[in-house]
Amino acid sequence: MNCKQLGARAGLLWAAMTVSQATAASWPGYQNDAAHTGYVPTTLDVSTFQLAWRKGFAGSYSSELTQAAAADGTVYFSRSGYFGSQALYAVSAADGSTLWTVPFSNVFSVNPPAYDSGRVYIQTVNNGGDSWLRAYDASTGGPIFQAAQGAQWENYLAPTIVNQTVYVDGGTYGGMYSFNGTSGTQNWFTNLPQYDGWTPAVDDSHAYAFMGSRLYVLDRDTGTIAFSIPDNSSDWYGWTTGQAPVLGGQNDVLVTNGGRLVSFDLGSRVVRWTQTDGFNSQPSVAKGVIYTVRNGYLSALSETDGQQLWMWAPSNDTLAGTVVVTDSHVFVSGSSTTYAIDLASHQSAWSTASAGRLSLADGQLYIASQDGTLTAITVGGSSTPSSANLKLSLTGKRSGTGAAQPYAFNATVSNKGPASAANVTITVKIPLPLAVKTLGAGCRYAQQQISCTYGSLSSGKSLTASFTLLPSRAGLYVIGAKTSSSQPDPVAINNYAQLPMLMR
Repeated sequence: MNCKQLGARAGLLWAAMTVSQATAASWPGYQNDAAHTGYVPTTLDVSTFQLAWRKGFAGSYSSELTQAAAADGTVYFSRSGYFGSQALYAVSAADGSTLWTVPFSNVFSVNPPAYDSGRVYIQTVNNGGDSWLRAYDASTGGPIFQAAQGAQWENYLAPTIVNQTVYVDGGTYGGMYSFNGTSGTQNWFTNLPQYDGWTPAVDDSHAYAFMGSRLYVLDRDTGTIAFSIPDNSSDWYGWTTGQAPVLGGQNDVLVTNGGRLVSFDLGSRVVRWTQTDGFNSQPSVAKGVIYTVRNGYLSALSETDGQQLWMWAPSNDTLAGTVVVTDSHVFVSGSSTTYAIDLASHQSAWSTASAGRLSLADGQLYIASQDGTLTAITVGGSSTPSSANLKLSLTGKRSGTGAAQPYAFNATVSNKGPASAANVTITVKIPLPLAVKTLGAGCRYAQQQISCTYGSLSSGKSLTASFTLLPSRAGLYVIGAKTSSSQPDPVAINNYAQLPMLMR
């Protein structure tokens, strides 16, 4: 194994991946963010909930609506149907009026849309030679590009978009594509087992797919399979996954498979834990808790070990589908009703007589139903003021050019807000046989670990822990660091950093 390979592998040991941060202002794609967490950082008051509008978009053959994407005052969704009167819609978030429509006729599948940087992306499938990733101007519906992709008779979830790069399920015999989101140029294609009904999860370094009995982790820039993790207890359930992998906050990936909920450990590259019995819906995750439908009821489980923390079941209904999580409530649908479950009492605090695929953006809950109805509920909400998004970075270099020169390191934590962070700490693991030569103020060293304790860190500010190390022999060493505070962190996964360094 060369230094580059070792460094790439080490970069996963302390969860050194950054997931696109969820916001309350938009819902760009499947389960909101590129990690597919289903989390929206907002606190709600159910006494203010009210119907904003309800519109019908029924078709001549099929009326089922996809999960909506929403941004900048516009809601985007498609009407699916097997060779039916399918279409892509853009409607006003204010009143549901149609802004533009792109119709599709004699097409096998028109899949859910995603939004990014003023463009709407959607995949249409009509077997080989007539399957496309399409991009449209979000304001006018005018076509920007259509990029050819391989496919048979398949359905997909919405594209996943990071840094204006589009990642999708596709391929004649299965695989993952990466396209330039501006021009439509194909960046790469990687063959994977032939399953449909999924979309990749993406972080700063990798793109993730789960199918059959294995989690695949691809280099997001090249498409090379970095590694894969087997699920030896996998139960084959057909050729459609119907879900996306979820990037959790504990260096983990969460999936459901054959009635099981599975947590993959990205550091040790094994299955961390498995829970059985009735898990067939997409999981959501926020602040160390997994929310998913289990045997028709809502189950909240510990992300650490998968143990159930609490559950809620409606009296005369069966829950199904995806879950939307906020800082105060969980939204989930049944056969004809959508519920808001209070996270403090674990009881239903509100319900409405509409059910379907859920999205939450800019103070409105959207319910896309099978009968072609799109319902908008004004829920308001505000960003939770007590949370502080801390982001850690780690840099290092040799102090001089002579023999026996120490290496200087800086671990810098930045507070992205919205609140100030109290009792900020930075912890650095020091591998043997490195020796600590100097420490900055507020830091102490014991048992191969540097611990630095600080006071408060205001939103928009940063602080740095400095230290120097001296190796007793040459080698590639991986320095790992993490930060924490007393405030809840909405994006805990960027509390970690690692730096592989060749030291002499």
